[in-house]
Amino acid sequence: MEENNNMKKNDENRDTKRNKSFYIRFAIIYALAILFIILTINFDSFEKTLNRIFTVFLPVFYGVIIAYLCNPFFVFFKNRIFGKLASVKWRKLLSIICAYIVVFLIILLLLFVVIFAFYYLWHNFS
Repeated sequence: MEENNNMKKNDENRDTKRNKSFYIRFAIIYALAILFIILTINFDSFEKTLNRIFTVFLPVFYGVIIAYLCNPFFVFFKNRIFGKLASVKWRKLLSIICAYIVVFLIILLLLFVVIFAFYYLWHNFS
């Protein structure tokens, strides 16, 4: 008898959890639909706001990309090349400078290759 009561309680708990889950999903979908309608109606102001946000975060994004590209070179220079320097401050400073120089040279090399490839293609087609 107790097992039947426990099973009924478990079934009721499962049903209430399902109902809560259903209502939560319904509320989220309903809120997203309303948000979509509002954004569609006020698209001009929404676009201006997005442009402002992108304008603010674009330098941050560039900084993250540059840091991501420089980090392996920084670690290499800090550990392998300048690892025997006594001063940690000088080791890090020189590693950062060398990492920026290497990344800058790689970007220049890639630009050089792309420019000459287009130049070569341009003269072959004309």
